[in-house]
Amino acid sequence: MSDITLAKTKLMETRENGVSTYSILQKVIRDILDTRPSDPSKKLGQIVDKVCLTLDLESNNSTETSSTSYESEIAELQKELFSGSGIEELGEDDEGEANPLPDVQQLSYLFEKGGVGLGDSEWVQVYFSLEKLCKDVNPQSCRFFGKILGLQNNYYVAEIQYRDEEEYEEEEEENEDNEDEIAEEEEEGEDNEDALPKSSYKAPKPVPKETPGQQGANKYIYFVCTELGGDWVKLPHCTPSEIQASRGIKKYFTGDLDAEVDSFPVFPGKEINLLRAQIGRIAAGTVIAPFGFFSFDGEEEEEDYDEAENGPRYEALENPEFEGHPVTDLVDDRLRTWVHSRLHIAKQGRCIWFNPKGDNEDEEEEEEEEEDNERAESPVIPETGPELLTSLADDVEVMGLQPWSTRLASSATHENHNVAVVKSNLWPGATAVSDGKFFENIYIGWGVKFGFANSFSPVIVDEFCKEFVPEEIEIDDPTVEEETAFKENEMVGEGEEEEEEDYDDNE
Repeated sequence: MSDITLAKTKLMETRENGVSTYSILQKVIRDILDTRPSDPSKKLGQIVDKVCLTLDLESNNSTETSSTSYESEIAELQKELFSGSGIEELGEDDEGEANPLPDVQQLSYLFEKGGVGLGDSEWVQVYFSLEKLCKDVNPQSCRFFGKILGLQNNYYVAEIQYRDEEEYEEEEEENEDNEDEIAEEEEEGEDNEDALPKSSYKAPKPVPKETPGQQGANKYIYFVCTELGGDWVKLPHCTPSEIQASRGIKKYFTGDLDAEVDSFPVFPGKEINLLRAQIGRIAAGTVIAPFGFFSFDGEEEEEDYDEAENGPRYEALENPEFEGHPVTDLVDDRLRTWVHSRLHIAKQGRCIWFNPKGDNEDEEEEEEEEEDNERAESPVIPETGPELLTSLADDVEVMGLQPWSTRLASSATHENHNVAVVKSNLWPGATAVSDGKFFENIYIGWGVKFGFANSFSPVIVDEFCKEFVPEEIEIDDPTVEEETAFKENEMVGEGEEEEEEDYDDNE
């Protein structure tokens, strides 16, 4: 140990009040640089006394500062992550597959070479946090989706799949029970209110959300946490109305899942719902894979596949014969070596189009059936979008902006040791890296889509309702003269009638 290290160690020894000589010297130098006295050497004693007095007051007023500091709270929170219990407690599939946790060391290495991602220590915390989540949920697969930044807190997002479809069904039953309870409470509240006239207008039925666990916006389950080591919170499934509303607003997240979303158009939910809708949009538009990594069933007959007869394909499987691509091909400007591995979300807010004029089993009156038949006469054109595994080369430019940009991690590294980096320009923060065979996607950003400053156009406000036009037209009130003349005419008329009656009697 050098003399300088020994001297510094000696100076850092704390006194009874917890203040060290080293910290006093730091404060003194900082004070001199801030105040810039004319002759520091003459005022050095006064500066030292002032700094010592300040430090003594701080130590007396905050004796528990070290135990209640933010760093101490985080360290206490993450203490259980490094307990060393391991992942042996996780269950295995029937086929005996390995644990669902990703290889964070490989991810950290690739993303670091590509110049994106998190720091080494943060990657380690992510791994142990995912391990904690897998122990609680025991999923089939678990992937670190990314990190969505917020104004107060950031969201770490995990993407999982359950092992069995029954888990999705049980979850849906619980949600339906909760919705029924809320509906019953609302009905009871309406019964207690005074009887008021009710409108006969019936709003169109909302487009149903996609079935969880199947291909679509709700295929995967997402969990978030604001601090690595804390509890993971499961996000609800997104609905088409939430996705449609999220496309019309641009808003930063606060970091509070229960925060209200103040926006126009009005968003039908809180920040937890907006977060889930944005994650679904980001995944649908930016999760990509090298060409050939996924394939459809019966790929040898792919050329003979008739989409008009059999319908579009919504599911693709990993190709065990995938051999990879050269890194130079993965950064080709034509982008034909990359494909979208998630379905496109249509304007309806769903990946799989739903016919709003389909069979309605709840019809009770003949009039409703006649109306439905009249509506059915007008054909409904289903929405079509890019198919699954569509090449990135088919993506359309937006006002001259290329949707993707590619580069090599290093221009001086040999091809066999280089990494291809593909970034989304429409969703800043979405990145894919690949060394030729292995690849991964990650998103680290604000959860807001790119928008040109000159192209922003607010949503047009709906037209105001027209005023009610009564059937009877009101007239102006008569004047005093008109009322007097009207009464005199009535009196004269009554007198004439009496005279006529007397004349009839005399006859």
